Amino acid sequence: MLGFYIFSAILGGGLLLVSFGDDASDAGGDASAGQDLDVSSDGGGSGHAGGVLFGFLKPRNLIFFLATFGITGSLLTWTGSGATTTAIASAAMGVGAMSLTHAIFTWLRRNESAVDVVGDSAIEGSIARVVLAVGPGTRGRIACVIAGREVHVVARLAPGAAEALEAGRAVLVVRMDDGEAEISPYANMD
Repeated sequence: MLGFYIFSAILGGGLLLVSFGDDASDAGGDASAGQDLDVSSDGGGSGHAGGVLFGFLKPRNLIFFLATFGITGSLLTWTGSGATTTAIASAAMGVGAMSLTHAIFTWLRRNESAVDVVGDSAIEGSIARVVLAVGPGTRGRIACVIAGREVHVVARLAPGAAEALEAGRAVLVVRMDDGEAEISPYANMD
């Protein structure tokens, strides 16, 4: 069993070290290169049992489980604890670490002071540019500058807008609906 604990500790600890070297943050959207900010409405689960379970079984949480389970099991085995006691204590410590990690990241995602959050009201009425084409029945992506930062948002055509909007086109954000922009073409009046 010691081999299994060591394998879990190496795998979980290695993945944990690799994740600390990554610049992207899972705390409230996908920030990339420190400049672009995604506005995400993901609350960590959709409110039903399956959504909560899959929200809890994220790779990040499983990595913390593996690392804690493996380290605890290895240490208890080396100190001479019984096999049953070691297995139960290791599993309990792993589930505890997994639960604590899930609770912390859920709190960070919901706490607006933890990350640079751009509210829907700040985006509504702004002029943006299409970065991924948007057409009838398809979603795309827009970029707009809010408070000096470029914000990327998933977008769809506003009701009544029927023409496809290609990348680079200026658009008006008519309304934000659950983190998703409804856009229409913008005609510059200059």
